Amino acid sequence: MEMNIRSNNLNDYKKCLQVDITEKYREYLLTELDKYMAENIPYEEDNLKENICSMDNIKIYFEECYIYYDSNIDCFKAEYIFNGKFYKEETYEYELGKTGFVYSCVDYSFDKGV
Repeated sequence: MEMNIRSNNLNDYKKCLQVDITEKYREYLLTELDKYMAENIPYEEDNLKENICSMDNIKIYFEECYIYYDSNIDCFKAEYIFNGKFYKEETYEYELGKTGFVYSCVDYSFDKGV
């Protein structure tokens, strides 16, 4: 999207507004993950990690993008792939809140597997 903006010295210039292309995919993946966790993972704080480790082989997809549990670092990872090419990877920590799970993005990379 482009906008024409007039500066104080009356010169026009174009400013491009950047929209994060991963936002729609992130929202869908985290929503579906939350639904899956609510339906399949017992909310027992004592055994929470063991219960989540049972998700080790599960990936939730939206088009080519997906989110999965990485038991090596005890976090969820979302990988964004567009037109068959890797775009971005995000790492999410989780914790049990009062109304369910809370996910926090703690790291991201534009290089796969980093």
